[in-house]
Amino acid sequence: MLDDREGWIPSPNAHLGGARGEIIRALRTLSGIPTPDGTHPTGRHFSLLRTRIGGAIFTLAGLITAYIFILKPVEEAKHTGVLHQGLFGFVMPVVLVYGGITQLVMDLRDEKSLRIGEDGRLWWTRRARVVIYGMWGATALAMIVWYLYVRNLGLNPF
Repeated sequence: MLDDREGWIPSPNAHLGGARGEIIRALRTLSGIPTPDGTHPTGRHFSLLRTRIGGAIFTLAGLITAYIFILKPVEEAKHTGVLHQGLFGFVMPVVLVYGGITQLVMDLRDEKSLRIGEDGRLWWTRRARVVIYGMWGATALAMIVWYLYVRNLGLNPF
């Protein structure tokens, strides 16, 4: 069972017919995501300049939220002795700053971060995997540094 789209690679589930087969094929190939060897199915195109501007906006938003949700509660806790720090308010600024900086430094558009495997599925490139796993490392490092800083001030982080 072949599809009429140009460049379609049949999946192991190609014997399934009807709507169920189409859904399975779409999930296996992630056909809504742009691939390195074709244009975006919706015709959208993000220029490198637009990506860099988005990275600058994410970095700025991350720095502002870091001040509001991380530094401000620590400064208030210095005076009151009670730390009110939420997990979302701590992790989100770190993710925003990390994501913004990686968009500024690296070209992470879809055609640079995804590749088509031998089975027709889309896989992350090495660059994309480094970014994804680096976010986990940066978040863990930020938590460790925050914990040591708060303990150094004599506050109980829990």
